[in-house]
Amino acid sequence: MKNKKIIVILFFIVGCLLAIVAGIIKEFNEGERYVYRFELQEKASLEKVVDVADQGFLKYYLQPTSVTLLGRLKTGSLTHPISVEFSGLPGYVSQGSKKGAWAEVTPEDTLRIREKGYTSLYIEVELPRSAVYSAEIGTATLKITDKDKKVTTVDFKFINSNYK
Repeated sequence: MKNKKIIVILFFIVGCLLAIVAGIIKEFNEGERYVYRFELQEKASLEKVVDVADQGFLKYYLQPTSVTLLGRLKTGSLTHPISVEFSGLPGYVSQGSKKGAWAEVTPEDTLRIREKGYTSLYIEVELPRSAVYSAEIGTATLKITDKDKKVTTVDFKFINSNYK
């Protein structure tokens, strides 16, 4: 009887410790992806600075060269069909969910637009390993074109504020 109570208490303590460790790991991994929101307008040039130092602890030290950008874009004055092209750094654009398989979106593909005029874009960027631990890492451009050939560009500037 006494042994059964001790085992139950030990299981409770181990469960509490596991919950605490899981919370710490989740906190360290916050900032795994960067979220940006824009309303697209014709002939607009938008900028976004991405600081690699803001990544979660685990991401920064285990996988610093891979950056995920999650864009919530409102189509604004652009008319469907809309296409995208990513250039500057190695990477790819996709549409999908966190849980679904991401198929790459090429410049020939058209984006799926939700009924309220929003779309989501995931951009997976590979940063050069030699530049990750310097202040200025690199730049990339997302070019968004609609059926009337109106172009919006989003310029991403990748920096590391730990190295100024």
